[in-house]
Amino acid sequence: MKTLTENRQATLSSVLRRFPEREFTIRRMMETDQTFLDLCEELAVAEAALSNVDQLPPAIRSERRIEWQDLVDRLAKEIDGALQQKRNPI
Repeated sequence: MKTLTENRQATLSSVLRRFPEREFTIRRMMETDQTFLDLCEELAVAEAALSNVDQLPPAIRSERRIEWQDLVDRLAKEIDGALQQKRNPI
């Protein structure tokens, strides 16, 4: 079982793989915006599940891969939107 620090690092790493140029904003938002942090944590969990999909029984593997990939893509899009909104507030 991971510690809170290990979970936070895994979460940060997951988001930074997709948005490395926005590291400062990501770190700041993870500390100050619980909704953003939740999105980032969900992305890390979804990516971990996707990376382990080959361990599932063959009968459900393909379907689960599609589901997890869809979730990863949607979460990444939401995170990108939150970062854009932070960069260009209305």
